[in-house]
Amino acid sequence: MQIAEDYYYQYVPQLLNLWPDIKSGDSLAVKVGEESSYFYYNEQYIGVIADKNFAQLFLGIWLAPNTTHPAFRKKLLGDKS
Repeated sequence: MQIAEDYYYQYVPQLLNLWPDIKSGDSLAVKVGEESSYFYYNEQYIGVIADKNFAQLFLGIWLAPNTTHPAFRKKLLGDKS
């Protein structure tokens, strides 16, 4: 699926405001809800992207079948082939 840059670039300022400086040993997690995506840094809630389309775009970077990182996708999905 081809996504226009101006569509997904709208999320960049929101993510820059949400995400702290992540260092080795830190964790960043996203919990996907029906209408929003909730972010956690080291298991502490840090904010939300209130857009039902965001999760598919964001997680698709690594999990979509046409990802630019197919080996990493296999690892994330537990594919040992």
